[in-house]
Amino acid sequence: MDAKNLFKSQIQQAVDIQNEIVAASIYIDPLTKKALIQSTAIFLDSIAAHEFSLSQLKSFSKDLFIYWQESIGVDVEKFWTRLQNEGICIERKDELIFALTKGRFRRVEQSIASRNYWDLLMSMESIQIRFSASDRDKIKGIIDNDERARLQILQKCLAKKSVPGYQYLKFGECVAYFESCGLFDKYFSSSEKEELYIIWKNSN
Repeated sequence: MDAKNLFKSQIQQAVDIQNEIVAASIYIDPLTKKALIQSTAIFLDSIAAHEFSLSQLKSFSKDLFIYWQESIGVDVEKFWTRLQNEGICIERKDELIFALTKGRFRRVEQSIASRNYWDLLMSMESIQIRFSASDRDKIKGIIDNDERARLQILQKCLAKKSVPGYQYLKFGECVAYFESCGLFDKYFSSSEKEELYIIWKNSN
């Protein structure tokens, strides 16, 4: 089998692994499950119907697996571990390594997933192999710092009863983060939480 057909075969294997993980997942919502399965099916139909070069296939595969490239989570670790064990050569863009290098997460969705699944992630063999104990402590510190920074933004806006224009998007991210991570009750009373939502609504 030549290099191009081998890579096409590996893409098919990777999609099969994805679909198996997605079907069994308790972390991925139904709409995202449907979107992942449909998008990869369309891609496979496309490469079956057209003649692409090996370099084109490798380029397209980056978009094909963009969810797995840009997300952090238990299923993400399972996906890349399965690919590695099967010898499937699709390059990974590791967002946890990005966070460790830059001292921050690239997107709020990654911050949420890291915080919500911290204990599960850090107990996984793939994480323990890739990151030393010191690195895992640093990632935990990034998670904690992220929470504190978002809390400070919410507290300042609550005190001022408004959201500065330059912080509108960041404020919305903070609200989503606190809601998704169940942190409002930890730091705010029910009336303060309601007031934060009113401030957000009035800032639209």
